[in-house]
Order: sequence, then C-alpha cells, then structure tokens
Amino acid sequence: MVPFAAPNNLRLVLLNRRDYPGSTPLSDDDLRLLSEDSTPEDNALFLRLRALELSEFLAWYIRKEAIPPTRKLNSGGNVGGMSIVAWSSANNLVLALLGNLEAVPQDARNFLEPYLHTYIHFGTSQHVL
Repeated sequence: MVPFAAPNNLRLVLLNRRDYPGSTPLSDDDLRLLSEDSTPEDNALFLRLRALELSEFLAWYIRKEAIPPTRKLNSGGNVGGMSIVAWSSANNLVLALLGNLEAVPQDARNFLEPYLHTYIHFGTSQHVL
C-alpha cells in the first residue's frame, strides 16, 4: 500500500501495537490482565483499555493533522475522513474498538463519527474454526 498512497492522494499512518519494538511497552498491570491467572473478565478489560487507547489516538491524530470529515462525492465515493486498515493480529485491536464502543465516552464517539468511514480487515487466517 505504501507505494500507492502518494500517487492516489492518500496519507498512510503506520501504527505499531503496544509492546512491539519501538512502541510503548504494556504496563505490568496490563500484562497481569493477560497472565495465566487472568480471568475472561480480565481479558475483556484488557481489550476495552486498548479500545480506549485506539479511540484516543484517532481523535488526537484527527485534531493534530486537521483531517477533514468524510464527505460523500456525487460519484459515490468519499473524500476526507479516514479508513482503518489492520493486518493480522492487529485486527484484534480494531475489533476490540468496534466491540467496545459503549466504553468510549459519548463525546469521543460523537467526535469520531464524521471521520471514520471504512474498516479493512487485511490478512487471512490459515485456520478455520
């Protein structure tokens, strides 16, 4: 995607998940929520916390870069706003956001709504359950 962004007037922001090299480490409290002794409720809390982080990042980035809200074109496409593309296990974080929208404060949801228009789940699994 990187070589196609500029020629198509797109901006890519490549965000590493927490605890990846070069990114912010997870805290000891976060890691406890995923430990062998953790409960399903702990795991759900971990995902809610990551959902909140992602929503806060998106709002910060929109403000910092003055991203225009999504606007529909007469041709049926969109201009402005943003799409989220997640690859492989990063989809867990985007799905955590979508599955925990009630945990995101209402004012943050209201702010983000005009900007987010597409989620692309990139990558396939080799395993079918």
